[in-house]
Amino acid sequence: MRTTLNIDDDIMNKVMSYTGQKNRSEAVRIVLSSFIKDQKKKKYWLLEARLI
Repeated sequence: MRTTLNIDDDIMNKVMSYTGQKNRSEAVRIVLSSFIKDQKKKKYWLLEARLI
């Protein structure tokens, strides 16, 4: 999906540095995928805490 985003240059530079990517699209994809994984883990652990 093609999307236009307005991302601060400092943030984008950090994202590209942390991911090691030179391609902005790939760097953003990696960060978004990581965010989704983290949210799923958080949701799982919150659910587990309620069951205990």
